[in-house]
Amino acid sequence: MLQRFFEPPWPKIFTITGLSMVALSIITVAYFKILAPRSFSEVGFLSPLVDHLPILGAQTAPVTRPIVFGFLPFWNFKYASNFRYQLLTHIAFFGLDFDGQGNIRTRLPDGNQEPGWTAYQSQAFGSIIRQARLHGTKIILVLLAMDQTTIETIINRSANQQRLIDHIIEVIDLKNLDGINLDFEYAGTPTATVKNQFTQFVHNLSTQLKHRYPRLELSIDVFADTATKYRIWDLPQIASSVDQVIIMAYD
Repeated sequence: MLQRFFEPPWPKIFTITGLSMVALSIITVAYFKILAPRSFSEVGFLSPLVDHLPILGAQTAPVTRPIVFGFLPFWNFKYASNFRYQLLTHIAFFGLDFDGQGNIRTRLPDGNQEPGWTAYQSQAFGSIIRQARLHGTKIILVLLAMDQTTIETIINRSANQQRLIDHIIEVIDLKNLDGINLDFEYAGTPTATVKNQFTQFVHNLSTQLKHRYPRLELSIDVFADTATKYRIWDLPQIASSVDQVIIMAYD
């Protein structure tokens, strides 16, 4: 039976097959001699498989989602239908103001409701909160202080500090907030005493909020030149009391 393989055309087929195998071997050796030190990614090799198979039972590192704050002035509620919540980790309601005694401003000097306070309680903001929750976006409240006198009056008296903290707790509970953002814009050069008092206020606020709401976030806004100028924000001291430091880099 084996004799038939020595008859035409089998010898010719075996010869061609043998030569092909030799040629393939030469090509394979030459390929790895030249390219073995290089990775497949370096030679442009694309594969649906990973370069290195994971060890069975090993846990891969979780993918960290970058923090994206969307500051939302209340006068922009009218654009809510265009909000892309899925791109934001935080929506910061901007904002609520307060006086030097630590009271949230709910009325204007003429007796009308303060517009930020009105917006905070509005159905429009309630709808935004619901949509944010559906997308896993956190709701933050911005507390505003835009003049030095108000800031100094708050921080240099412990009673005023505590009154403001108590009101902050009230507004957190009102909307079940995920965090507070401090936008205290002290434009001048503070004394060392004022700077220390502000640091102590941030520490007190953080301690009380974290005790009551362990998962609540506290962030603070700082001028972009804080790293080079003497400002009210003592970043090395404040860092341990806040979750995020937000640089106002738009100036």
